[in-house]
Amino acid sequence: MDSVLGFVLKCYQFLLRFLSPFVPRAKLLVKGQDESFGKLEAWRIQHPNDEVLWMHAASLGEFEQGRPVIEGFKRQYTNARVVVTFYSPSGYEVRKNYAGADLILYLPLDTKLEMQRWIRCLQPKLLALVKYEVWPNMLKVLKTQNMPVVIFSAVFRAKHRFFSGAFSRYWAGVLKRVDYFHVQDEVSAQLLKSIGIEKVSISGDTRYDRVWDVAQTAKILDRYTSWKGQSLVVVLGSSYITEEEAIAEMVEMANGVKWVIAPHHIDEDNVVRIEKKFAGKTQRATDSGELRDLPVLILNTMGDLGGLYKLGEVAIVGGGWGKGIHNVLEPAAHGCAVLWGPEADKFLEAKLLMERGGGVQVSSQGELVKQLREWIGNTEKLNQVRQSAKEMVLSQIGAEVKVLKTIGEFWESEKR
Repeated sequence: MDSVLGFVLKCYQFLLRFLSPFVPRAKLLVKGQDESFGKLEAWRIQHPNDEVLWMHAASLGEFEQGRPVIEGFKRQYTNARVVVTFYSPSGYEVRKNYAGADLILYLPLDTKLEMQRWIRCLQPKLLALVKYEVWPNMLKVLKTQNMPVVIFSAVFRAKHRFFSGAFSRYWAGVLKRVDYFHVQDEVSAQLLKSIGIEKVSISGDTRYDRVWDVAQTAKILDRYTSWKGQSLVVVLGSSYITEEEAIAEMVEMANGVKWVIAPHHIDEDNVVRIEKKFAGKTQRATDSGELRDLPVLILNTMGDLGGLYKLGEVAIVGGGWGKGIHNVLEPAAHGCAVLWGPEADKFLEAKLLMERGGGVQVSSQGELVKQLREWIGNTEKLNQVRQSAKEMVLSQIGAEVKVLKTIGEFWESEKR
């Protein structure tokens, strides 16, 4: 079955090569995979004897879960090297210059030959995987060479391919190639145990550690604080048309409120669309000089949203009328009261935030506006929700320490 999947991936890569002249994302992925081994080989020549922790993350969200572990590991093992791989261009392109890792690359194609070549060159002492980013041939080659693998911040559901479906027995076997699991909840632990995996700890989600650190160290440029003044600020994080349309009337009517719109897509066409929607009321974060006293600030930059939540009292997190909500933890860690749409069933953090009184899930644009008006009109209630959001995040930090303990035990053992 491993070989069959490798062949399927070869076919998929062939398709991506065909599409790459027309699809920018496919072009980035193919080019990145083609260049990765050469970059790794050149780097290994410069660092022939250094011990390496290899961390793999599917995309940007998983990387942010892995980041506190990387940084904690580097503080503990100052002479060790960290190599990070991504599968998705959306992760690699944003974090390719991250200074906390010694080398950042695309993951090669998961075939037996590619992985044997890759691991022979990289010679990792340990692989740390984020969430459930498992690749069969990668794990098989590591197992044959007795190199340990740890997964952390993992969350599993009964409908996942590891536990149900025609090939569940095969995928369960793939999971058994992992040496230790740190999972987010009891459900995940019990599912693993149901297929015979016992080396499991319920450790929580390292994203809490990351967002808390960001919130404590975030600094806001004077141009933003001057623009805010004494106004209450509502931040639309990773917004889509639905969230933007919901606030349109309030932007017209609500005095004393300012709005940060951080669209999920920051291409020029989308930014222009937003400017037309709120005609005469917007300015861009990339505009030079001091910000004007206009009610809407369009955050048309990458990577700044997490810190800019510090400016706000309320956050509306996008994606809830699409495939699923984006990050509700970042605004909560900054003490924002959080709103999001109905597509949130898979997000444990949203459920917990709602249970602790730090946020509200709404099912319609009308409900969103109603809740927003309630908070804006009741400062005492808003401050209670904001405090609850912050306390929820603080109560969940600590997964990083538990994960690092396991990594340290493998790192210092003789298992290779």
